[in-house]
Amino acid sequence: MCQALATRLTSNQYFSHSTAAALHGLPIPHSESGVIHLTTLQGRSPRIRGVVGHRSTDAHIVTRAGLRMSAPSAAWCELAELATLDELIIAGDALLRRQNPLADRPALLEAISRWGRRRGAVALAEAVQWVRPGTDSPQETRIRLVLLRAGLPEPQVNAVIADADGRFVALGDLVYLNSRS
Repeated sequence: MCQALATRLTSNQYFSHSTAAALHGLPIPHSESGVIHLTTLQGRSPRIRGVVGHRSTDAHIVTRAGLRMSAPSAAWCELAELATLDELIIAGDALLRRQNPLADRPALLEAISRWGRRRGAVALAEAVQWVRPGTDSPQETRIRLVLLRAGLPEPQVNAVIADADGRFVALGDLVYLNSRS
């Protein structure tokens, strides 16, 4: 749908919010599935049937597969207008994923700073405290959050498990290495 719609966009319009997040491969809220978000830098927000329009004066845009969209960390900030706290944490972890991360913690903090006091700023400030690098899936994040909220110590994410001689045994999703018996 985005490819087809892209032919109608002006040079000051780009995909944003959950649409940009999805195009970057981030998990998005279920309620946003199939929703197209477009942002305009100058002029009126787009009025296209089936499209949610936004306006902005502060854009961080990248082009992927020929589509102009919010940069990964900017799209994460835009999600704060739409997502629950846990959905925002899950998307943040996906940005800092173990393989081919799209951002790092300083990039998230910079994006939050640029976001300022806009809608979702409080959620972003809280979410970034829970975001961890090195995850592989939304389920790892969900389980980690359940463990932490239950009062357990923080597990290591995707830690190498080795035998007594230091040889690789496995890669554990969530591991308490110092709690071995």
